[in-house]
Amino acid sequence: MVQYEQYYVGGVEYRKTGTGNTRIEAIYHSEGRYANIDLDIDDSPNWRKEYNIKDHLGNTRLSFADKNGNGVIDITTTPATNDILQENHYYPFGLSYEGPWLMNDAARDNKYQYNGKEWNDDFGLNWYDYGARFYDAAIGRWGQVDALSDEPEQVDKFPYAYGWNNPTNLTDPDGNCPWCIAAIKGAVQEYVTQVVTNLSEGKNLKESLTNVNGKEILKAAVIDGATMGLGRLVKVVDTGLGLAKNAKKAEQLAKNAQKGAEFEKEVLENVSKTQTDVVKQITVKTNSGTKTRLDIVGKDAETGEIKLTEAKSSNTAPLTDKQKKAFPEIQKSGATVVGKGKGNFTGGTKIPPTKPDIVRPK
Repeated sequence: MVQYEQYYVGGVEYRKTGTGNTRIEAIYHSEGRYANIDLDIDDSPNWRKEYNIKDHLGNTRLSFADKNGNGVIDITTTPATNDILQENHYYPFGLSYEGPWLMNDAARDNKYQYNGKEWNDDFGLNWYDYGARFYDAAIGRWGQVDALSDEPEQVDKFPYAYGWNNPTNLTDPDGNCPWCIAAIKGAVQEYVTQVVTNLSEGKNLKESLTNVNGKEILKAAVIDGATMGLGRLVKVVDTGLGLAKNAKKAEQLAKNAQKGAEFEKEVLENVSKTQTDVVKQITVKTNSGTKTRLDIVGKDAETGEIKLTEAKSSNTAPLTDKQKKAFPEIQKSGATVVGKGKGNFTGGTKIPPTKPDIVRPK
């Protein structure tokens, strides 16, 4: 006897129970789902926003909803008021733990659990649907032979084994790719390592995030995919040594930055004695298109002329490349404030030809 029919249209699922009408059950997205909590009552959907917390393998660990809309996730012992809808814990190969934490509010469970795959309990099978194959977490084995079992990197692997028997590091996104997660993790870790190294060398955040070696990231993905993550060991040790060498340099850069901020504050206080409308950190663009940031911009209290001040915390601190190019242009032909600006120097304000005053410690 058919109890229900389930229909899938992208991330939208419909259900038909018995001879009743086909009703929308849920709309799924990357953070959770919109669930129709009146599915078994009438044809008019009653939506509830439900959110999931997942771990590094994509396993759904916790589902919750703000039922009363108070902006707080309430945890109570009463299902009607408890905002924790579903809590899942897994053995390494995906079998779910049983325990007292499984508190539900009688709404239909979110079945996208281990690896974010749909758990199918039809006919008591309790399998996960990965697309290419069904997976039985109770035995850690697939129900079908791996379609890619003849691939060179898999000829020595058991064709029914899940994730090459390494479920804490690998997963099969569709049942055919056990090395994908290791490759992705390798690429992400290499990217993060490069960003951290950039920051330790004194580069700003934007430069640190973008000044990376794409070839090395791709190489890390390939190596980790082939070695299931072992390739990172050599890289991590080598990078650790490099970061240690940069530690003292990073510490000195931090001290220099603090010294610069303190000196700029001192200069700002002195400038404010003879200038009005004083603001700090304004970005301007010259007629040639060069952008640079000015430490202090104000107006002479007596003449109203615009004054530009650049504070250098040491007698040897050089101008930046952009300052070297922009300052002579500003002195000759002026500049324009870009962005929102600050104070009375809003975006679009024209700075007349003005020589920036470079102030250093006496």
